[in-house]
Amino acid sequence: MSAEDPAAPAPAGAGGRLRGLVPVLTGVTSLVCLLGWLQKQPCATAGFDFVKTTTRACYTDIYPLYFVRGLNENKIPYFDSFAGDTFRYVEYPVLSGAFMQVVNWLVQPFDAGGRGMAFYNVTVVLLAVLAVVTVLATAYAAGRRSLRAGLMVALSPSLLLTAYINWDLLAVGLTALAVAAWSRRAPALAGVLLGLAIAAKFYPVLFLWPLVLLCVRAGRWRALGRLLAGTAASWLAVNLPVMLFAWDGWLTFYSFSRTRGIDWGSIFYFLQDHGLASVAERDQLNLVGTGTFALLALAIGVLALAAPAVRACPS
Repeated sequence: MSAEDPAAPAPAGAGGRLRGLVPVLTGVTSLVCLLGWLQKQPCATAGFDFVKTTTRACYTDIYPLYFVRGLNENKIPYFDSFAGDTFRYVEYPVLSGAFMQVVNWLVQPFDAGGRGMAFYNVTVVLLAVLAVVTVLATAYAAGRRSLRAGLMVALSPSLLLTAYINWDLLAVGLTALAVAAWSRRAPALAGVLLGLAIAAKFYPVLFLWPLVLLCVRAGRWRALGRLLAGTAASWLAVNLPVMLFAWDGWLTFYSFSRTRGIDWGSIFYFLQDHGLASVAERDQLNLVGTGTFALLALAIGVLALAAPAVRACPS
């Protein structure tokens, strides 16, 4: 059957091609992850002192938040509060908080004095595994271009420099798996994985729009229903227990995201620091950003629906 037929199975031979590339892609990704760990060592040897992390360009959230978010006191994310002026609960989506808690359990056998660095290093190992998963899933989804696509991710400067700044690779890995599942014509599984990714970081929700458009274009309403049902079910399965028993902790991520100002990694922070104070007006900036995004998403939708038919949605 044609590769454009949404009812067709995944292209034959895709798994076989990937199996031959697994050692290469895994090795390259592992090497880049090792270099990323070495890039952070000038800060690790200084105990991740804030001034040195900025002057040496090797900052990470992982080590300092182990202490600032009360994990060193065995506080459980969302259920236990900590002292703070801006918020008193972990400000990450539920699956990221669960990841932090699992690592905290894993480092309990370490001496209390070295537990913070153990927390950082164990997190690094798990994030490196997720990086490998991301590369392999991307390569699988790329089909005939699997080697090139995998190497583009594995060798990307962003992986080298930012892999261990935060817990983002959890969401990235799950999103890559969702795309791989979609390429296998498995919309329900893709939805489940995408829902988990959204439960780790909110940005993967953006992937829903192009997938919805593909299904609408092809008139594949059953596939669309499976995708959306899988996404909602997995997101609720992870979030609902915390919503029911730790509402204030669960809500912190959403309330903080709505009210936080411009951050250090933003171009707006640079502009503010160079005399353009108006960019710091949070409400106006949020309105402009949200409005611009909505217009661009609408334009993409119009383009997708008006373009010649391409059947890319599974049945």
